[in-house]
Amino acid sequence: MSEAAAAEALFRRFLGAIEAADLASLTQCLTADATMFLPASGGRDAVRGRAAIEARFRRMFAARGEGGREPLVLAVENFHHALLGTDHALADAIIRIGDDQGRRSIVFRRESDGWRILHVHASTAVAIPAAAAPPTQLPRSLG
Repeated sequence: MSEAAAAEALFRRFLGAIEAADLASLTQCLTADATMFLPASGGRDAVRGRAAIEARFRRMFAARGEGGREPLVLAVENFHHALLGTDHALADAIIRIGDDQGRRSIVFRRESDGWRILHVHASTAVAIPAAAAPPTQLPRSLG
């Protein structure tokens, strides 16, 4: 399996653990010193360390279960991967969450037992119906 395929498989396993609310599988994907930045959660700082990330997801999974929400389905689009030396890699992907989409930037580190996720930066854009979208202030050439 190529390095890019291994990284994508690890990332998909991580997202699958989020979909399934499987904390054990989720934490196996992370380095002990992993960090995550989740701006949608209202925090200004990154969550630092595997235990802190696990605690954040534990709360999220509990809230999902209490709210009777529909199952979470995450679809990966446009996964790109680049090796940064022999022990680190960088990837980015578009994630679809229903009608919403987000970008994930992921740093991987090779450990003695294989690749793990060292950092995830998450951003999600909520879909706005075209009729409700405010007019752009950008020049036409920029969007």
